[in-house]
Amino acid sequence: MQLGVLTVTTSRTAATDASGGVLAEAFDGVFERVERGVVDDDVEAIQAAMLSWIREWDPDCILTTGGTGLDARDVTPEAVRGLLDREAPGIATMLTVQSLAKTPMAALSRFVAGVKRQTLIICLPGSPKACRECAEMLHPVLRHAIDTIRGRKRAVQKVHHTMQADTATTGNQDHTVSAPTPPAHTGCNCGRDAPVTSVQTSDYPVFYAAPPVPSETASERGSGAAARHRKSPYPMLPWSMARQRGLEALTPLRPVQRDVAAVALHEVLASPVTSTVNVPAYPASIKDGYAVRAADVDVESSASPVQLTVQGVSTAGAGWTGELPAGAAARISTGAPVPVGADAVVQVEDTRLIATKDGGAEEACIEILHPVSQGQDIRPPGCDVQAGATILDAGVTLGAAECALLRMCRVAMVDVVPRPTVCVFSTGDELIADPASADEQRADQVIDTNRPMLLDLLRAHGFDVVDGGILPDDREQLEGHLRTMCNQVDVMITSGGVSMGMPTVEGKGALLKSRRACVRADVRGCEAEQPSLASPKLLAWQARRTLSRT
Repeated sequence: MQLGVLTVTTSRTAATDASGGVLAEAFDGVFERVERGVVDDDVEAIQAAMLSWIREWDPDCILTTGGTGLDARDVTPEAVRGLLDREAPGIATMLTVQSLAKTPMAALSRFVAGVKRQTLIICLPGSPKACRECAEMLHPVLRHAIDTIRGRKRAVQKVHHTMQADTATTGNQDHTVSAPTPPAHTGCNCGRDAPVTSVQTSDYPVFYAAPPVPSETASERGSGAAARHRKSPYPMLPWSMARQRGLEALTPLRPVQRDVAAVALHEVLASPVTSTVNVPAYPASIKDGYAVRAADVDVESSASPVQLTVQGVSTAGAGWTGELPAGAAARISTGAPVPVGADAVVQVEDTRLIATKDGGAEEACIEILHPVSQGQDIRPPGCDVQAGATILDAGVTLGAAECALLRMCRVAMVDVVPRPTVCVFSTGDELIADPASADEQRADQVIDTNRPMLLDLLRAHGFDVVDGGILPDDREQLEGHLRTMCNQVDVMITSGGVSMGMPTVEGKGALLKSRRACVRADVRGCEAEQPSLASPKLLAWQARRTLSRT
């Protein structure tokens, strides 16, 4: 499928278009092709941009962002309505109602949706936050709407059969309210007949209404196999959206002040850092050669060299403290301070030795063979870094180069976000840690590879890790372990126990952020935060054992 994201604005460019980027990322993995564009708040320009896309590459959907407010310049709804062959008011109503549940200011947005030829067009507000929220609302219905518009009968019928099967197997038990005899296909309203006998209000099926809001509390559905869902009631989120939900649930770790000498690699700066000194702190020679006064050297060619007496030596760490007189030179090494009075450096390759002293050990006189310009081969103070200049911004991850820069600029203390501590454990009665401990009588044992792999990956990226070991498929043990580790670590990663079989831990006492993410076809996961614990919010990502192959 193909998606076009059109940003309507007079104040942003493609480089500064945050809202368009949010929409493109939110539907990453849903659409094979995503094109973005920026157009002015002008009816004709908006219509021309959309028509050009429809003619040239026939997108399945165009999402506009911006220009839906009440300002006189907000003309996107007018431009879109002028193009539509028919409107889709249900989509606009869904966006309005669900947006009003988040903020009363949604009443000021004018949502419009409809079809032009075979392209679904939807107008969304211009703020990145609103775009992210609207993307979550659209995700459960967007593909089905596009399949219906495009006449993809098999895909449409598959959704209908799924909804009927869910109704037949779950009845009117969990998170449902009885409805009077509903019209045919109330759950979809796409023009195809399929009976629906109940309307779910919280754990929404994949293609119905909106995904669970971030504050949804997971519920228990009984302890027997008959109580489980036959199909997951949670929407399959794009990985980018699931990741965003997880990040939004996290509470940043408190910054700490650390001596630069004690800073650990991969720690993140919590505040900008400025240099305390000029780098270099003095005029420094770029080459090995001689410090001279440029005015003393008037060389037209190598046939008429200028002779200078060598009266001093300046080396790195032992600079010459005297002032260079006229007609003289000072031998100088790379990085050494240029003596007072000198304003140029001549590389040794451009000189010739004329006379020596001290028994031939030192140079007494040299010839300069080529012309010299003022400032030649000298690094002035602060040419690399000036005192007070910002050398590293907040959010920079400290590596070897960054730590070297801090030392070079003589920074003593920095504010850093400490590295989070991550606990990784696997679940499964079939798992064993060591091939040597395998029971030859049991063919169903599996070597636990995910946990060691994840621990190694985390260490390689600079995280402090805790090996949580292997836990059995026992709900009480799992819950006890989770609660214990919540107060000891910042993040927990689990592997296993999230398929459609009997549930183990399903976010009991936690707030679920998302339940399924589209990493690959057979991957499910959940993210949860534990608000009752004093430690930073728990982000639990549970992946099937195919994670090592994704």
